[in-house]
Amino acid sequence: MHDRTGHRAAYACVFALACLGLAGAALADDVAAVPPGGAQYDLTYKIYAGGINGVTFDIQVVLPAPGKDGVYATRVRAATQGVVALFAPWRLDTVSEGQREDGTLRARRFRNADTWRDRTRTVEIDFPGAGRPVVTMEPPNTETDRPPISDAQLDGALDPISALSRLMLDAGHGCPDRTAVYDGRRRYDMLVEPLGRRDYKASAQNSFTGSAIGCRLTFERVAGFKSGEGRRGLQGTAAEVWLGQALDGEVPLPVRLELDTGWGTMLGHLVQVRAADGTILYTLK
Repeated sequence: MHDRTGHRAAYACVFALACLGLAGAALADDVAAVPPGGAQYDLTYKIYAGGINGVTFDIQVVLPAPGKDGVYATRVRAATQGVVALFAPWRLDTVSEGQREDGTLRARRFRNADTWRDRTRTVEIDFPGAGRPVVTMEPPNTETDRPPISDAQLDGALDPISALSRLMLDAGHGCPDRTAVYDGRRRYDMLVEPLGRRDYKASAQNSFTGSAIGCRLTFERVAGFKSGEGRRGLQGTAAEVWLGQALDGEVPLPVRLELDTGWGTMLGHLVQVRAADGTILYTLK
């Protein structure tokens, strides 16, 4: 159960920054306040698999001013919908926030509620700044055979959503090459390969027109994995994130994502961006 849940969460975390939402097992947390000079955006994506829009994503991001330090935060609400929901009812509600200091991201907290059918699993990670992250799970984690993770391996690690936030915040400098990630049970690296630039034209599904920078994401196991765990799920996952200037003068946003899950390719398209007051800043024509 835990490994399958981990695979769904891993896929969702990859989609989260590249791709309307249904409230899942709602978290009480809201994203952090907007830092001075920063901005808050609500991003709507349509996710397609085999031509079917079977998953919805509503992503709220708080970002510091471009190139500046400050608080960053992301909230993701996702769910299967329509026919897909009849056979695979799933909901996700995730909050992640941290601080950008001297150009480096430092995670503060991560809250994730993952519901598969009628079973909800929650994971909370608090990053104290010094010492090991504090992890709380419900139901409690009773595993006794998971290999340990050393303090050195956890040093500087980000939660899964913060690792992807780094793509947006560092997009002006290209794709970061490697990011250490900790999901509460496992430590892995997110490897990022630059793909150069690609020009897009608006279509029935894609609203973005312009140049976007591409980053290819793959994952490498580091510690905390059981024998064979993650080889077909996390480690077998590859994604392409394309970040474009959807809003003039602002941080590049993920405008398209291609995710190879091992069961087929999923595509995510940015279709709308709203300001904190609900004003539509960008939408599919």
